[in-house]
Amino acid sequence: MGPVEDAVAKIARGEKEVDITGMRIGAVGAKALAVAIRKSASLQVVGLSNNHIRDEGATALAVVIEKSPSFLKILLATNLITNVGATALGRVWRPPL
Repeated sequence: MGPVEDAVAKIARGEKEVDITGMRIGAVGAKALAVAIRKSASLQVVGLSNNHIRDEGATALAVVIEKSPSFLKILLATNLITNVGATALGRVWRPPL
């Protein structure tokens, strides 16, 4: 099982935190995770640093994060996200309570 499939399985099991830092999942992997996140009622944190994620993947993640009430934090350091992806993510950011 690859890192994306493993993370999707963890999300499906209801885990609150998933970390696949450094696995170079790119936009395709980010979109697959976005589908899993959309279905999750419990995921709170996902670590995606150093994964070659670009604007397309960041935007796909932003769309589902906005609709996920349980989601608290996404870690995206050292990716290939420009102002386009950062703006999409910034629009859905919710300050901690």
